[in-house]
Amino acid sequence: MAAATQVSVKKVAEAGRKQLGFNREHKAVYVDSDWSAKDGQQLIPNLFLGKVLGAGMQGQIFELKDGNGRLAPIVLKVAKSAALIGDMEREWEAGQKIANLADEDGSLPGFMKVGPALRNQDGKMLGQILERLNGKSVSKIFEQKKFADIHYIRDLMLEVLTALDKAERRYGFHHCDFRLENVMEHFPSKEHDADDELSIAVAGPVASRLYKRQFKMIDYGLAKFDNLYTAAHGWLEQEAAEQETSYAMDVASNPKLAFPEWIHHTAWRGKGDAYHLVFDITQFIYGRIWPEEDKGEVELLLMLISHICGVRPKAWFRPSNGGSTAGNESHTGQTKYAIPETAHTNLGKAWQFYGKYSRIQRWGRKLKAWRSPHNPGVTGAEILTAAFFYVPPGGKMERPSGTAEADSKFER
Repeated sequence: MAAATQVSVKKVAEAGRKQLGFNREHKAVYVDSDWSAKDGQQLIPNLFLGKVLGAGMQGQIFELKDGNGRLAPIVLKVAKSAALIGDMEREWEAGQKIANLADEDGSLPGFMKVGPALRNQDGKMLGQILERLNGKSVSKIFEQKKFADIHYIRDLMLEVLTALDKAERRYGFHHCDFRLENVMEHFPSKEHDADDELSIAVAGPVASRLYKRQFKMIDYGLAKFDNLYTAAHGWLEQEAAEQETSYAMDVASNPKLAFPEWIHHTAWRGKGDAYHLVFDITQFIYGRIWPEEDKGEVELLLMLISHICGVRPKAWFRPSNGGSTAGNESHTGQTKYAIPETAHTNLGKAWQFYGKYSRIQRWGRKLKAWRSPHNPGVTGAEILTAAFFYVPPGGKMERPSGTAEADSKFER
């Protein structure tokens, strides 16, 4: 930690000894030194831990409920061991910086919100409060054998790349692990109506929450911030002013990386988040069979992939049967798409997504896209000028005024 941060840690510890519960000023929830995470344990007045929702290498996720048993729109992530506290502290610090990107109504499109830290009376971090996401990783959707929804892909890319562009311009943000596995669907539930002060601080008042499908980036443990990129967009001066007036434990430019994380950063050096997302999408759509009526939009996506990654995924097109099939029902939440018939030749079947040889070809193309990409440094803003994002239902391409020149580079 930087010297300014070390000083602030002392202030945090002093605050913890003086006050238990939620401290908005210090972005922390303080608990007794003997506090432990378990079902039924009180976090703050009228907010209690529920069951374990999941566990990973770093920690466990507990649901939170109020005194009436109503689910809160937030969860608690608790570190599994003291050895993992440093990684969680780093993730929390990055999340606090991202939180500054929230809109005026408190919403944070494209990002999972990171709330206060959980600390004991000595200021030691035990966990963190996170926005509760109701949905699954989008990689689970893409893995489905019958997935063939180009509109879902466009909605996903539009939302997360718009959020990425905002973070790139404002903070020089690099997620550094921007895979489909680290993007979640989120269907806000009206059942999550707990109105305690902590829920409101993180998720906003019940009446202000958006009840529609969203896509959210998660897992900021590898994130870093690039002041050179930020300076190019004229934000450094305002950033310095915020540092003077904001809470002292706000993230330094780049919290220290552990050695395994440093290796990951080195392996992906020179490759941006926007490239990483397209790179990951490529392996999931290689060899897919698409509805014939979506051919124009699919071709535009393949053109975009080729421009960025230097590979062009195989694709087949077949007429849809006009109905819906199990496993591919309403990914968009609006329209049901039927799965086209499979390719008629045995050779074609072998190279399709779950075909006999598809894994070999997908890995070969993946290696080529990683070793020899065409545009690995592409930004979110640049990708969003592609023609793929200006195709309305019906298939006729339209561009907003003034973007034709920017789009043309994706057509070469």
